[in-house]
Amino acid sequence: MKKIIFIRTADYNYKQADLPLYDSLDGVGLQTIQPDINTPSKETLEKIATIKQNHHIDQVYCSIFPRSHQTALLFSKNYTATHQLNEIRFSMNDFTSRQELTGESIKPEEINTIRKQFADALLADALQEKKEDIHHRIQSFINNLPNGTSLCMSHGFIMKLLENALLYPSSTYSFDEQINAYDWRKPPYGFLQGFVIEYHQNKTVLSYL
Repeated sequence: MKKIIFIRTADYNYKQADLPLYDSLDGVGLQTIQPDINTPSKETLEKIATIKQNHHIDQVYCSIFPRSHQTALLFSKNYTATHQLNEIRFSMNDFTSRQELTGESIKPEEINTIRKQFADALLADALQEKKEDIHHRIQSFINNLPNGTSLCMSHGFIMKLLENALLYPSSTYSFDEQINAYDWRKPPYGFLQGFVIEYHQNKTVLSYL
């Protein structure tokens, strides 16, 4: 039996204290800024306890970024960090401009538009990380997951692509079709939200955390 649990990292501050919001997001996208998670709240710890109680976890995986390591440590001292779970590398300049992100806080109407532009840039292979490389590491991670229950800590954009790749295998669907399987004008996952995919013989069951 194989069960794959994906959750987004615990919450962190998008905006860095010494930078405008646009530059903060750009630094995180370029992976030159690595924010830490916020001090876990009571609600965060309760959610983690519930996940651990509801699922017997055999192995834990995270990306190489500090916020992913720190989230993994809330579940287990034993985990494997892999670049295959890293967020897609991008610059805000790849798909948007400063004029499209006003103010110093996230506005849903602005970020929803920008997220769709991100997906369009991904399809056009216009991001810092090449589409072929993104596809390869997603498939490599999926193909090498062992049996049992794997808990994976990852990031918003890449998590939705991993979900789509699990639901729409590359043997049948192209990477572009996997990308287009989601309406990117909608938020993918909030902090510590995620999904569970279970394989039972010829049946695949999807649920959400």
